[in-house]
Amino acid sequence: MDSRPTAQEIISICKGLMQLLQRGGLNFTKIVSNDPKVLEIVQTRSSVLEGEEMVVGQNITKGSTESSHVLGLKWDHLKDTLVVSRGLSPKSRSEHSKVTQRLVLSSVSSVFHPIGLVAPFTIRARLLLKEVWRAKGQIWDGELSSAVADAFTDWCNELHVLNEMKVPRSYFSFNPDGVELHVFGDASLEAFGAVAFLRAKSPQDQLAFVLGKARVAPMKSWTIPKLELQAAVLAARLKSQIEKSLSLNISVVALWSDSTTVIQWLKSSNGKQPVFVANRVGEILDLTTIDQWNHVPGVNNPADIVTRG
Repeated sequence: MDSRPTAQEIISICKGLMQLLQRGGLNFTKIVSNDPKVLEIVQTRSSVLEGEEMVVGQNITKGSTESSHVLGLKWDHLKDTLVVSRGLSPKSRSEHSKVTQRLVLSSVSSVFHPIGLVAPFTIRARLLLKEVWRAKGQIWDGELSSAVADAFTDWCNELHVLNEMKVPRSYFSFNPDGVELHVFGDASLEAFGAVAFLRAKSPQDQLAFVLGKARVAPMKSWTIPKLELQAAVLAARLKSQIEKSLSLNISVVALWSDSTTVIQWLKSSNGKQPVFVANRVGEILDLTTIDQWNHVPGVNNPADIVTRG
């Protein structure tokens, strides 16, 4: 799987691949693309590469449907959008004699969303499971209370809504002159998380969701400042992961937290700090620089939604 700004670049790559496969006696037999021009040219039964005629394959076909799965997400070729599609049809409560911890964990784990698109939704079921563990421990096949079972059933009944959440596969509808990376972190007593966006400023402003992560807070109670610091660690890790994965020229990197305590910890890293704080501040500053960190009001922090579920 690959992506390029223009159809001509993709066609050039495909022709090179055809030539390479031909040398090994292999046929180029199937391709999926969101651009009809690519399909038309690549599906031609013969190509002239470097002055030689090369018979490609017996049948070079595009997908028989209008969509396919890419890295666990459903890719609509025509609309060029991605949507979560796996784990959205769990067995209904009526198909089970009882609702157990095993069933809840199995259901929430089956919702596969590698880019964290629906993290604010899946965190609800994980928090439900945490509540059960806190009260009764890990009794995997014991029947849950009617209140917990009803909450889980309501969660399952909302799964179909995820099919309506779609994001463009391409970050931008144009080739931007400059790209900014903005990563936000936030926490509550129950959960913490981080979310990253790309912003293109020229020739027009456009925002694109990149990646999101959500984590349930530890069973042992932490203070809000410590959880906010853990969210900042997660944001720093996202920033590092995105920079390594994307080939875009990112001109500006900004990380945001609504905790003034976290910002102050980062600014005072040279002073003596508690071990918990010092270790996490050290990791954050290994992955980022202090000038990249900014304060954002809680009402304007998009990561806030993941802490609520």
